[in-house]
Amino acid sequence: MLEWLSSKMAVAVAALLLLSSATAYFANQRDSIHGLELENVARGIAGFIDAVLDLPGETEFVAGCDGDVGLLMPKEIGGSPYEINLRRDSVIAVQKGESTVARWTGDLHFWIVFSTVFDSGEIEGLDAEHPSLGLTSCQRFDIAIEEILIDDSPNLLVFAHAPY
Repeated sequence: MLEWLSSKMAVAVAALLLLSSATAYFANQRDSIHGLELENVARGIAGFIDAVLDLPGETEFVAGCDGDVGLLMPKEIGGSPYEINLRRDSVIAVQKGESTVARWTGDLHFWIVFSTVFDSGEIEGLDAEHPSLGLTSCQRFDIAIEEILIDDSPNLLVFAHAPY
């Protein structure tokens, strides 16, 4: 009887070890899938902004998670919200302490255009005052190309703004 009981205990311990190993494996897989989804969001935003930076004229797009948008983003990743921080040359996507960065070529600006004539010093000052744009998941934002005279020379600048 004692041998029968000890063999049943050994089988139960082995089953428990197998179950805990499988659970740990699938939990790890789930976490890495969430990391890949966060990376895909950052890459999608960077790719879209890179494409806008290459456009030859004035235009405007909206990014968001619903409606008629030029860039459709997910509302959540793995059932949880995330944050986006747009910088001059990159985007940082953050969720639950994990972050990923994706870059584009060119510069993005975040100040409100109040004139169409500037000198290069004013542009540098405005960029220093407004270095980034922080957004929550599913928050809509506009990306616009506007023609600005800088030192009497026409330039196309790309701006990102969160609607008020």
